[in-house]
Amino acid sequence: MYGLRLVLVLIFTGGIIAYIGDQIGRRVGRRRLSLLGLRPRYTSIVITVITGVLIAAANLAILSAVSEDVRTALFSMKQLQLALSRSQLELKVQKEELSETRAVAERLEAERRQAELSLERAQKDLVTARQELNFLRGRVRQLKELAEPLAEAVENLRREVADLTKEKARLEAEVGQLQTDLYFGNVAFRADEIVAATVLTGGRPAAEVKKDLLRFLNGPANQAALRRGARIEGKETALQIVPEHLEEASALISSTQGKVVVRAVAWTNTLTGEPVPVYFQLFRNEKIFRAGEVVAERKVDAAQPPDRLLMDVLGLLGEVNQRAIQLGMVTTPEGTVGQTATWTEIPEAIRLIQERGGVVTLKAVAVADTWSAEGPLQVRLEVGGESASN
Repeated sequence: MYGLRLVLVLIFTGGIIAYIGDQIGRRVGRRRLSLLGLRPRYTSIVITVITGVLIAAANLAILSAVSEDVRTALFSMKQLQLALSRSQLELKVQKEELSETRAVAERLEAERRQAELSLERAQKDLVTARQELNFLRGRVRQLKELAEPLAEAVENLRREVADLTKEKARLEAEVGQLQTDLYFGNVAFRADEIVAATVLTGGRPAAEVKKDLLRFLNGPANQAALRRGARIEGKETALQIVPEHLEEASALISSTQGKVVVRAVAWTNTLTGEPVPVYFQLFRNEKIFRAGEVVAERKVDAAQPPDRLLMDVLGLLGEVNQRAIQLGMVTTPEGTVGQTATWTEIPEAIRLIQERGGVVTLKAVAVADTWSAEGPLQVRLEVGGESASN
């Protein structure tokens, strides 16, 4: 409404001024007046121009009077332009500052999120560390509780070690004495040495078997022990056996069909003049070697002197005897399994070894099927496939 009224006022003012100018122009034209010595025609033009100028001036005066914006546009435009330029510059600077502030804010926000993540990890690590600390504290308490009994156990172990050291020294002294006795021939039987062996028939009442075992112990086994210097003081016997072992052996033989090899074996090392504690070894009558089976063999260097070759042959026969004993074969009173090879075979075997030359294989081969309860074991000597009996 304010603008409409202003437009109406301007139109009205312009119309009045134009009307007055027109009246003045007509009067000057009718009366042919002259202004400033000008011709009437030019005077009319000047009045028209002055009227137009007055109209414009009146409009500007009215607009300036009623509108501060018009006054500002007319008289303060330069200042407005300068102020606008400054404002635009300030706006640009503020935008740049705003951009920088936003960048800083974004960086700070990222740092804040990273700090929060670090804080969360640190809190988790703290919880884990506290749990581990509590666990370790519990372990420390447990170890402290165990420390005292462990210290006591260590002290007991130290005492036991001291006792064992003394016992070791005593046993070493006994071993030394036994070695001395062995060296000077004072040992009647060594531990696990066969005292005597026999063959009994199984499948009979245990009482009968027991009588046979007692006859064996009091007869051949006792005589073998007495010959080696063992003896129970004040008696003509030398063997000792636990009664329960005698009963067990009788029951086992009674429950076994066929022949059974029975050995009386020394329980410990026994010196001459002392009784021999014995136990029984029992073996079923089984085929231990087949005819033609290699019982033992060894490599022999033919370049050795004859006496060394003889020792190699006798060593092989000793291996044959030992293997047969391990398999449960009955032994003679001399502790062997019988005739392993004839004495004529031994020199023949040495001769064949020397003829062959180099390193040869000497074998002991079973002559026939051999059973553990049916001796003796008979073998022949072969040198690289040739029999020493040929």
